[in-house]
Amino acid sequence: FKEQPADGANKTFFDANGVPSYSFHSLLYDLDEHVAMMDEAGIDASALSCAEGMCGELEASKLINNRIKAAEADYPGRFLGIAHAHPLGGPEAFKELARCANELGFRGVVITSEFDGITLDSPELEPFWAEASKLGLYVFIHPALRLLHPAPFDAFDLARSVGREF
Repeated sequence: FKEQPADGANKTFFDANGVPSYSFHSLLYDLDEHVAMMDEAGIDASALSCAEGMCGELEASKLINNRIKAAEADYPGRFLGIAHAHPLGGPEAFKELARCANELGFRGVVITSEFDGITLDSPELEPFWAEASKLGLYVFIHPALRLLHPAPFDAFDLARSVGREF
């Protein structure tokens, strides 16, 4: 989980073209507020993931997975953890994926719709798809945080609103 900005303010990150690519704000980490909003909307439970761990480094993924498990314990029945392990991270990432499924009890894994020039139908991902299937995990595909080809979506912040899904 990212820490709150030192000044407590919300922060938006922009790409090289000045297009917003990520916004950091308290609703990303304030689980009490999440639960309050869920209650107001009539939502019983929510899947919990973290942008830092979506296709992230192994140590960050482990930390996030442990923190998500703690959130499940702190808010019984309200949050469902999703495993974080880089799909191209090799045997160590798959070991973490198995730990999430077998020890932490997570039923899914999260990846982004594109990362490091890799798209969901890339042959490089076949071992990941096989491992997720073997472990019985659903795959939550989060829209990419950055686009490989953002130009058609530069205007009006379209990259974040509709472009990342494509």
